[in-house]
Amino acid sequence: MDYIKKKIKLKNIKKLTDQLFQENFPWFFVKKTSPTNQQNMKNIFEYYSFVHWLILDSKVNSAYHKYTIDIIKDAPINHNGILRAKINLLPKVEHNKDKYNTPHVDLNYRKDIKYKSCIIYLNDSDGDTFIFNNKKQIIKRITPEKGDVLILDGNQIHASSHPIKTDYRIVLNINYIY
Repeated sequence: MDYIKKKIKLKNIKKLTDQLFQENFPWFFVKKTSPTNQQNMKNIFEYYSFVHWLILDSKVNSAYHKYTIDIIKDAPINHNGILRAKINLLPKVEHNKDKYNTPHVDLNYRKDIKYKSCIIYLNDSDGDTFIFNNKKQIIKRITPEKGDVLILDGNQIHASSHPIKTDYRIVLNINYIY
């Protein structure tokens, strides 16, 4: 796991977020953040979110992907191909600050390849990211700051959380072959 502070240039984030907050930007509603089922964990709090798929199955899925090119160049990733890239927006909701969305690995159906997950924080938020060990115990908790980058091995269990104070948590999530 690598966490790099203020790695992404703010002007590149602004180019993207200016698009994301246009009234006609195509956000897609999702009922829960992960299809993974973790019923035995007591601190799970799922609430709806919005997603925009930029790259799916290594193919460009959105014309808006062009606004992420400079951000990806800023990111400290050495990739041999992007498998998936998306933007997640989690709205503010009242809940216990120690609750989190369903812990998961991003591409749990891709056991045939080694990949990494890169989370680029596009705003300051109190919607923390939780990192877990294989026993599903929290080993790290990260509070998002605009421009920061979190890189995880593809098999690293993690979870987002909805903000309580800030209006939203927004990230660019990239899964890439290395």
